[in-house]
Amino acid sequence: MSELFVNKVVIGSAVMADLTGDTVTPETLLEGVTAHDCSGAPITGEAKQKESVFCSGLCYVIMPALKDAKAGGTGA
Repeated sequence: MSELFVNKVVIGSAVMADLTGDTVTPETLLEGVTAHDCSGAPITGEAKQKESVFCSGLCYVIMPALKDAKAGGTGA
């Protein structure tokens, strides 16, 4: 029997939990952190520790896996 995961919980007409629109992936989740993807399946992060980038005196924290991503892109 294959595993079944829950990605949406509705009680009556109230949505109690909804993962269907989530975009988290192992590549974008910090290494060792656990979460659930949009199917409800458990995932473990693979992204290396965040790094800081300074630009015009401001500090930005980015994930290495996403540092080359373009607007609207996925970093892949």
